[in-house]
Amino acid sequence: MTTLQQLTRLLIIIRKIKSGKCFSKKELLDVTNLELKDLRDYSPITERTIERDLKVLRDAPFNLMIIYSKQRGYEIQKNDYLGLDIEQLLEPFDILN
Repeated sequence: MTTLQQLTRLLIIIRKIKSGKCFSKKELLDVTNLELKDLRDYSPITERTIERDLKVLRDAPFNLMIIYSKQRGYEIQKNDYLGLDIEQLLEPFDILN
């Protein structure tokens, strides 16, 4: 079951990857923790948590094609999710938070 905290992390991860900036796993962890630091009731996450969150994004129901290369870092390959933007689907959770 996905929690509100995890949905918030997923939204942050998607936004960072879609920004076009090259992030390694460590850098993605650092920027995610930096954004989470400002939220109430959130504690720092580990590299293992980032790995689990990336797996959640790659699996159903999100089915994002997230790939990693040393030159470009993480990126989301073109993904037609029924014509919907995953970030738009998660945005209400961001607003609630």
